[in-house]
Amino acid sequence: MNPLELQPIKRNPLFSVLITNYNYADYISDAIESVLQQTYQNFEIVICDDGSTDNSIDIIKKFSAKDNRIRLIKQKNSGQASALNKAYDNAKGDIILLLDADDIF
Repeated sequence: MNPLELQPIKRNPLFSVLITNYNYADYISDAIESVLQQTYQNFEIVICDDGSTDNSIDIIKKFSAKDNRIRLIKQKNSGQASALNKAYDNAKGDIILLLDADDIF
């Protein structure tokens, strides 16, 4: 095996924080807030909702209405791996970070 040659990271890279959500209305606000409170501010939050039946979509929409760095993608319930792939497909960042909907940074 040959080592993979990595390109240098550009100055001030865009971070994409990917969050998958399924019925995490009790936690999603804290997860989003924990990203917004970071000192590094060149980021986007891509949240893929996996067919939630609670009010978590409404909560996410309130955040995205206030901050255009937050994007909501919806899909029918297909599982976390599918939701993560969809979020990844919509990410624009140079660096990808994963955050569970019930965790905080």
